[in-house]
Amino acid sequence: MNKPILTVVVPVYNVEKYLEQCLNSLVNQTVINHKVIAVDDGSKDSSGKIADSFAEKYPDIVSVIHKQNAGLGAARNTGIEAADTPYITFLDSDDWLMLNFVEVVTKRLQSEKEIPDITFTMPVIYDQVKGLSEDWHDKAVFEAIFENPHAAVNAFTDERLYDLEVSSCRRIFKLDFLKQHDFKFPVGTYWEDVFPHFYLVNRAQRCIGIGDVGFVYRINTPSQITSKVGTSRLQMINVFANCLSFAIDDGWSKDEIAHILNTVLSFSHWGLDFTMPDIRKEFIKRLHALFAAIPMEYFKHYYKKYNIGKREKLFVFAVRSKFLSSFMKDHIFVRHVKKKAKAYYRHLKRGK
Repeated sequence: MNKPILTVVVPVYNVEKYLEQCLNSLVNQTVINHKVIAVDDGSKDSSGKIADSFAEKYPDIVSVIHKQNAGLGAARNTGIEAADTPYITFLDSDDWLMLNFVEVVTKRLQSEKEIPDITFTMPVIYDQVKGLSEDWHDKAVFEAIFENPHAAVNAFTDERLYDLEVSSCRRIFKLDFLKQHDFKFPVGTYWEDVFPHFYLVNRAQRCIGIGDVGFVYRINTPSQITSKVGTSRLQMINVFANCLSFAIDDGWSKDEIAHILNTVLSFSHWGLDFTMPDIRKEFIKRLHALFAAIPMEYFKHYYKKYNIGKREKLFVFAVRSKFLSSFMKDHIFVRHVKKKAKAYYRHLKRGK
């Protein structure tokens, strides 16, 4: 095996159903030019034993670190501390890597005259229920940013980097870049990728894109369906509050903060649509507190920069209002009423 160029950190927690497929995708790459660090985060099922069996069978590739449960962020940080290759990436243990990932990435990185801080790849989505693959959420934005596949960009030359989907698993980081900024993933919270996305994109000097390969993101698994509607949505608001507070205190421009607000608005709509009714009231309460704390000047700049229409402005106005936001707790009902009202209005117009 060549001297490894890349470390893949795989946090592992109670994923015995999917872990073998994940690790098989890593040890059966078309080119072996990488290491795998599986971090067993105190699994209570057979996940730790499965990881150990791969380490025994592929000792030159796979190593396992067993630790007490502390969450995804802490497990990733353990992997960063143990890594000793020029580059590092992350892979969730219920997903898997395209089999030519290491080969394609190695060729591209070795062809670069200057080492990129962040390399963005292009994942695909696999629907566990439908058995079908779909394009990644931001494929069009990615292709626009990296229209010239050999050019490097950063957030100062192309702010659209901020608008890329936040997943850390679709990024390959220069390890020295992370260490230079003493970077650690947030610990003890969900949505670990949000702050790192904005912070590291802001700090990166050279970013490149590889649109040919990525990881395969599995959706519609039971654990995702459960977490999608529960109390983890409440933590999302704290994450964005901290992200905006940091950016403002750090002197980011209004243009840069507008990109954060764009993500905040997208997550807000999504959170409202998929939060359980018994959680939605508290979700709205915290969302109101966040929106009300953000100076209106930032929203106005966001409206102008993204050419925001009346409907989105009305949404922000309603959430910022303590009185109006109190009526949004039954968001699904409100959306249903709006849909019926529009249909009735179109019916009346046709009647005329």
